[in-house]
Amino acid sequence: MKEQNFLHKLKKEKKLQLVEPSEELSKAYTQKSQEYLQLAKLVIINKFYEAGTVNTYYSMYYISLALLFLNGIKSENHTATLILLKKLFDIDITTIKQSKKDRIDSQYYLPDQQQKPINEQFAKQALNEAQNYYDIIRTSIETTTNAKKEETRKKFQNIFL
Repeated sequence: MKEQNFLHKLKKEKKLQLVEPSEELSKAYTQKSQEYLQLAKLVIINKFYEAGTVNTYYSMYYISLALLFLNGIKSENHTATLILLKKLFDIDITTIKQSKKDRIDSQYYLPDQQQKPINEQFAKQALNEAQNYYDIIRTSIETTTNAKKEETRKKFQNIFL
């Protein structure tokens, strides 16, 4: 019920809404996701592990937006995006949820305040998880038909009934 109220609030604020399905926006967000994945690789190679962790999250987030826009759903909230992935596509959001927490930890806390040490091993694991997540969502994008889009849009509308 808490999630439901949260989504209703965002819809009322027009931060969550149905829009025209857009392959163009989907491709743009897919490209942005690929760029952040590449950037994560570069910064990790150069031993900027916190920056790598931040970029792996954004790679996952942008490929998620690509899937939503392909289906004509606009989300301007990170948490809502994750909820919709689970509710509309039955995607396991465990990895991206953890990545979001790690990103927040990296961006807002000093190393001695972080819950986990962000070192080379941690960053490389985050990169592998981001690549796997990207592949899963990309497959979902590639297999989306017009019928699936309509079904997804109906599911979205039913959330708010």
